[in-house]
Amino acid sequence: MSKEYLEREIDFLRKKLYEAYRQSFDYERVVEISQELDDLLNQLEELKKHENKAQEQLSRSRASFRER
Repeated sequence: MSKEYLEREIDFLRKKLYEAYRQSFDYERVVEISQELDDLLNQLEELKKHENKAQEQLSRSRASFRER
């Protein structure tokens, strides 16, 4: 999944979670949505870690190349 897709889904679930909390007393549904949101937030965090690691490696490679 792309970062942009995850961010859109996270925004959608946040709104859905808020509405589910406001409009009902079905706390099982609120917990389900919350768990879905947690999963997407974790996926986004992992994606960002991998992007940062790749960017750091690229920066080191460029610096190493310039030193030659």
